Amino acid sequence: MMRWVALPDPASKAATLGEIERMKGFSALFRSVFGPVIMIWVVAELAAFYAVARVVGLGGALVAGVLTTLFGFSLLRENAAVALQRLRAVIDGTTPRDGAIAEGMIGAFGAMLLILPGFLSDLVGLVLTIPSVRDDLAMKMRRPARRGDPELTAIDLNPSEWRITDASSERRPRKQ
Repeated sequence: MMRWVALPDPASKAATLGEIERMKGFSALFRSVFGPVIMIWVVAELAAFYAVARVVGLGGALVAGVLTTLFGFSLLRENAAVALQRLRAVIDGTTPRDGAIAEGMIGAFGAMLLILPGFLSDLVGLVLTIPSVRDDLAMKMRRPARRGDPELTAIDLNPSEWRITDASSERRPRKQ
């Protein structure tokens, strides 16, 4: 049986080489920035597991790891149910309170950290499941970044310092 094979187009080969070069750049970034951070995290997780195993024994450490994973799954399920209720409320026309979506995302992230193996990620996940911590983080996420005086809310101008203009007739030149 005869098979036909399409030869690659030279233009697509150049695009592929460009993609390969971009991937090499991403790989270098990953190795230089994220790689060491992940390696340090893994070593810290192993050290924490060793410390917990020395205190409660290997079996106790394994059971604690499984229990925190199950707890993470239950929290994730609970967060999904709450998110579904909020979605239904939005569809019905009510608006969620300020920061509710951010709090849900923080809680889901904490639950996912509990699902991951390791006691340090469990500790961070447990902290993120505390309602007051979630509320504080959500408040910091929704607070706009201000420059200058945080108490400054308005600028008072004299009538001679401003004028009413037709915004459609006066266009500012573009900065290039």
